[in-house]
Amino acid sequence: MAIDLKEVLFVDREAVNLLAFSESNRTELRNWPGYIREWVDRERTRLDTGPLEPKTGGTVDNEDI
Repeated sequence: MAIDLKEVLFVDREAVNLLAFSESNRTELRNWPGYIREWVDRERTRLDTGPLEPKTGGTVDNEDI
């Protein structure tokens, strides 16, 4: 399975967590904008307390805007 991000212009933290989770479960991610790749890497480092799981709900923080 693969996800093509060619036309993605904006993501929020939930989307980044979903992409990181998908990639860690061997989903191929194609055509990443550079800023999304960097953000996924930062989130993975920040959440490096175990396997990533998609989260739902929550609050908006400054990085989401």
